[in-house]
Amino acid sequence: MANIFISYSSQDKERIYHLADMLSKVGGWSVWFDREIPTGREYDDVIEEELMNSGCVVVVWSKQSIKSPWVKTEAQEGYDRRCLIPILIDDAPIPIAFRRLQTANLSSWNGSDADPQFKKLIKDITSILSHQQDSLQSTVEIQKIAIPRLKLEQLLSKLETLIYNKNLGTITFIFLIAIGWAICDIAGLIIMKMFDFNFTFHYMISGVISGLTIGYILRIYEPLFSVKKIIILAIGWGIGWYISGDISEAFIDYSNLNFLAADRGRILSPHFSMIGAVISGTTGGAIGGLVTGYVLDIYKPTYRLKKILAVAIGWTIGGAIGFGVAKALPYWIHLDYPDLVTVIRGAVFGAIGSSITFWYLNPMRFKP
Repeated sequence: MANIFISYSSQDKERIYHLADMLSKVGGWSVWFDREIPTGREYDDVIEEELMNSGCVVVVWSKQSIKSPWVKTEAQEGYDRRCLIPILIDDAPIPIAFRRLQTANLSSWNGSDADPQFKKLIKDITSILSHQQDSLQSTVEIQKIAIPRLKLEQLLSKLETLIYNKNLGTITFIFLIAIGWAICDIAGLIIMKMFDFNFTFHYMISGVISGLTIGYILRIYEPLFSVKKIIILAIGWGIGWYISGDISEAFIDYSNLNFLAADRGRILSPHFSMIGAVISGTTGGAIGGLVTGYVLDIYKPTYRLKKILAVAIGWTIGGAIGFGVAKALPYWIHLDYPDLVTVIRGAVFGAIGSSITFWYLNPMRFKP
């Protein structure tokens, strides 16, 4: 494709020949201006193809071209692409839509490359074409980066298809949130170990990440679920799990008090810790569930308090069972893998809570 596309009136063709020849010789650019269309091609298609793929659009205003709808349309395309260079070759009024643009006045040009206006024209075209080349290079670099992103988008598209599937939608929705909670819970634990945080901050970090995860999956399910609501979920779950972490840490500290007798401590501490875990999970689930229900109520207000409480109760039960099971596993089956226990806790918690959340969403229509 040509570097320069010249838009002009066919009545000025003889004058345009010399301009195109000078642009080609002085600038070394390829110039498209000959409106002869190859055999078998449609006029509109060829013009549009050359116009859209040119690096620069030079519109030549004359007494004839200012009356041409075609020239105005081509000039508008160049303006929209930010590569328009207007030239005036007659003492004619420029169309009002283009009067605010600086125009090279070649009405008295004698055809020489030494003319100041022509020199400025060459400089302006050089600047635009250089910018176009830089943009092209940037596009190539972006495309290299975009390939992994495209693969991710394809994966998300497949997940979206599963969620909208009437037979697999429920299972997929619950599975995604359960897995998301498990990953986010272990991520919080890893961050805690990396930065030497206490349990409270571990829980808060897990809550924030998990809130974002729930919000993002809800957004896949229903695109109208806004970013603002996702942020509210992240804050709500962060607060809920921060309080949950406080409770958990308090029970751990209390169960290890020095005044407990050694024998009695070995008997009471596991049970006491389990009670603390259940209360901790119940509290975090209740707060996060209330926020989730509230955000869903903003999105679909017809359900009001009844379903807000139902969603909150679902996450409360999930918290109680998830945290209780996680605390009991080391004693039931002697599972001495804290990271695995954390994953199980998150998965159970997410699965139960998301089941109730999906029940809330289920009356909404599936996409075809």
